[in-house]
Amino acid sequence: MQDILFSFFNAFWLFIWFNTEAFIEYFKYIPKTNGILKIKEYHKYQLTGGNLSYPVFLQVNYNNFFTRLISCVYCLLFWINTLSLIYISNYLIFFVNYILSIVIYYILLILIKKYE
Repeated sequence: MQDILFSFFNAFWLFIWFNTEAFIEYFKYIPKTNGILKIKEYHKYQLTGGNLSYPVFLQVNYNNFFTRLISCVYCLLFWINTLSLIYISNYLIFFVNYILSIVIYYILLILIKKYE
């Protein structure tokens, strides 16, 4: 049962990162993170009429391995799932959690799009 909860947790983080502005809204109040996370640049970009999401903005403007990693759903989920493996300690569950997390994430997107 705990393993299934990790899948929901992973899908939740994917949804927060790729489909909301929550990350930016919280971290913009921490002064040291503004320069590292390029939050001010992202806000300037939005004011000029840009419509890219924050992960895509980072990938387009600061293209490197890390920004490509955090702007890819499957790549980011792999590493989130790997971190959850510390608590699970079962490598077979790792693959099940990965697939289940993707399914939950896309079902959530479909449901939100349907009821908007």
